[in-house]
Amino acid sequence: MRTERRFRERTRLAPTGNERTFVLCSVGQSQFAIPVEFVRQIVAPQKLTAVPEHSELVLGAIEYRGSVVPIVDVARGLGLGPVPPTGKEKWILLSHEGRTFGVLVSQVHDVIRVAESLFRQSLRDQNAGVLTSDEVFTHRDTIVFIVSVPRIAQLSFPSPPALVSK
Repeated sequence: MRTERRFRERTRLAPTGNERTFVLCSVGQSQFAIPVEFVRQIVAPQKLTAVPEHSELVLGAIEYRGSVVPIVDVARGLGLGPVPPTGKEKWILLSHEGRTFGVLVSQVHDVIRVAESLFRQSLRDQNAGVLTSDEVFTHRDTIVFIVSVPRIAQLSFPSPPALVSK
């Protein structure tokens, strides 16, 4: 609750200069940043419903404000393997192109602003790390990977298979 209140307060402040605002979180031992413009809400995990015929990265779905919302296992999508529970897990509900979906993170730390001049090229392999962007930054001596919300949206809502006529 305290994190959600702090999130609402911090995101109301207008950025100054060439800055971008992120929700800083961790998945396992790695630090990630989610662009705040995609974040709808941060919630405690609840009961999931299994989703048939969906990516193995989708843990299940919840009902949120009248919509079915898939929840993505970011750790698996990032190739981090199983992440031991911390008791501080959160779901960050995101919105992209009118669709809402969520990501499971180990912990939400803060809302931060980062100057554009601090962004660097990521070392992301073109065949891996599909859930991160091509940029990183350093925060408190730790490299922070920026989450690619559009890429997660594609996993959450895959295109329907093409119909094959006989």
